[in-house]
Amino acid sequence: SFIKSIVQNGDVMLFKGSNRIGLDETIKELQDIKEHKYKSSTIDINITAYIPDKWVGSKEQKILEYKRLSDAKTDGELDEIIAGWKDRFSKLEEPVENLIKLVRLKMLATNAGITSVRETDNGIRLYSPYSEAELRLILRRIKSKNLIKLVKLPKVCNDGDYVMIFNNSHLNFNEIFNMLSDLFYDISGVISEYK
Repeated sequence: SFIKSIVQNGDVMLFKGSNRIGLDETIKELQDIKEHKYKSSTIDINITAYIPDKWVGSKEQKILEYKRLSDAKTDGELDEIIAGWKDRFSKLEEPVENLIKLVRLKMLATNAGITSVRETDNGIRLYSPYSEAELRLILRRIKSKNLIKLVKLPKVCNDGDYVMIFNNSHLNFNEIFNMLSDLFYDISGVISEYK
């Protein structure tokens, strides 16, 4: 979004398109651009991931724990939740471990500008708002490029113009988690070089 200013009679007027906007809105928008904020990613991977009823007790407590996970935006916040769970429940069950990994993937994907991660029969699809040129630059610079195919999407798709398809055949969830984590980390690194 492009912001322009016009000086008239000594006053600065700010416009976004043809709409006059205030200074607070302009500052917020410029901060968002500087911080390169992305829309929170959606992760849709076929894995058993949940908080068991017997583990937390009441449904209210279970809902509270899901909300805490959903509200975690940094590794530090997530690590605090995990430490609290380990103190209270000792061992984390596999579905809880999987849930934690999905939350970590969501954070990494969001930071990398990936809007959606969807597992399908032919691989894991990674959607983003990046242009073809940006995606080709990213793919040239990352370690796992031989596992990714770039495919043009139909014009009716709202998820961007291209999708990266990650080949996950013969991989278990932990391998998928590790490879996607590395991929999102690499994408974030390439993006940060061009901010």
